[in-house]
Order: sequence, then C-alpha cells, then structure tokens
Amino acid sequence: MEQIRNIIYYHIAKGNNLYSHLWRVGNELEFSPGTTNYYYKSLIDCLNGLQKDCNEKLAILKALSDDEKLERNFSRDLAPINIEDHYLFSNISDCLLSVSKKAIFFNDKYTQVLKETILEKERITNYPLYPSRKSALWVCAKDDLAEWDESFCGSARDVYKVELTGTIFHTDGGLIDSVNFIAPMTFDNLAQKYWAATENFQREECLFEGKVKILAKYESVNELLNSDK
Repeated sequence: MEQIRNIIYYHIAKGNNLYSHLWRVGNELEFSPGTTNYYYKSLIDCLNGLQKDCNEKLAILKALSDDEKLERNFSRDLAPINIEDHYLFSNISDCLLSVSKKAIFFNDKYTQVLKETILEKERITNYPLYPSRKSALWVCAKDDLAEWDESFCGSARDVYKVELTGTIFHTDGGLIDSVNFIAPMTFDNLAQKYWAATENFQREECLFEGKVKILAKYESVNELLNSDK
C-alpha cells in the first residue's frame, strides 16, 4: 500500500453501469473509507431485484398450480387437452423457465457477494488500514488493460483514464477473478493470499481510495490502445 499524487491509472466499467452518468470527463469523484462503491451497489441492487422477480414468478406459479384443473388434467391418461388446458400449461412452463434462468443468474451474483464477504472479513481482521473492495475504486495500469479486457470475455465496457491522489493497494486480481464457485473455507486461503500480496501476480489490480479526476473516456480497451498509435 502506498500514497500517490496525480498518478494516471485506468478504470474499466460495464457499459450499462447505472452510475455511468457520474462518470463524465472533467468530473471529480471521491472514494472514501466506509462508503459503498458503484460496483457493490450495483451487485446488491441486482441481487435484490432478482430475488424480488423470482418471488413474484413463484407466486404466479403457485397460483397456477393451485388451479383445480391442473391436478385433474395431469391425472388424465393421455386424454386430449383442450385450449384452456394448453394455455394453463404454457403459462406454467414459461414461469418455470423464467425462474430457472433467473435462479442461475441469482446464484452467480450470490457467489460474488459471498466472495466479497470473505475478502472483507480477511481485510478487517488482518489488514484494516487497506482500502476496502466495498468502498475503493478498482483500477489497473495501462500495460494490464488488454489482459483484463480478455478476462471480461469481450462484454461491453467503458474505459476511463483517471488521475488519482490518495491511497492505493496493488495485489493479484488473478487469484480471485476466475473463481466462479468455491467452498468458503477454500476461498479463505485465496483471500489471505490476496491481501498479503507477496507472490508474483498473475494479473495485477489496484484498489484506490481518495480523489479521482476523470480525464478521458473510451468505448473499449482497443479504442484506447489504438488512440496511442
């Protein structure tokens, strides 16, 4: 961890970020300890939205399955299905499919929150003065942009050139970035290595707390890298 002043780094953000209106060239932002950053707000908002949507779909499904026709129709032995039955079963099928897709997405987001919880617990216990992933701004050096872009599988993301003054922590984002599902006890070991930051980094990332000045915006990493040629 170190103090920096007016140093250039780069931030990669989702193109559909709900807080992108704040990220305008010339704006100055501040990321302070104890606050909640845009990434974590978006993650929790998404998780809550998915949970609400799933509950609504399950309520609809329950109402449909409580219909007395459902039990009667399924008890028939290959009897012809009339048009009302067809609509009923179609609605049930649509609800089941929707819940199934959202459940998969919900599990992915929940796993992210679980990972962040374990990382934060390790930080508070052993590295309380380090920037928190819940409040800090994620940044990386220009030389690491292409590798991070590849790890994001080419999804639509904006790239910002920023000038930073404050506290920055360098660590190995590759330790945790590729972990989609892992037992909490196993992830504890990765969290310890993440905050110790003593080994050779697979893919360096930085957590920053302090003042941020937005210098430029690019629609992709390729646009940024090609602009320097």
